[in-house]
Amino acid sequence: VRRANTVCRTTVAKLRAPDRKAPSTTELKPATIDATADGLAAVAAELRTLEVRAADQSKVRAWLADWDRFIAVGHRYAAAVKAGDEDLYTKIDDEAVDLAQRIGRFARGNRIDECIL
Repeated sequence: VRRANTVCRTTVAKLRAPDRKAPSTTELKPATIDATADGLAAVAAELRTLEVRAADQSKVRAWLADWDRFIAVGHRYAAAVKAGDEDLYTKIDDEAVDLAQRIGRFARGNRIDECIL
């Protein structure tokens, strides 16, 4: 838990909007969205290197699979914003919110608060 918090503390906070308020879609830049997704992929890769108790491994794998889905959604979102497809990026945004909430619930429940997206 301590190591996971350290990994997330150094990167996740930098990837968040400074005031944790999401900018409007018209302000979003696809390259920024893609870079954020890439940054989260690096965090997930580092989290995968941490030792996890055998009893917790399946739960942590499922949590990191949610990270992978969230990252993929981020890239899809960037493409939809770039294409100006409001219907699509709105639908994708809903998917991202659901995944971020799942990731956050696991993190909060396991005292990995620095990993809340």
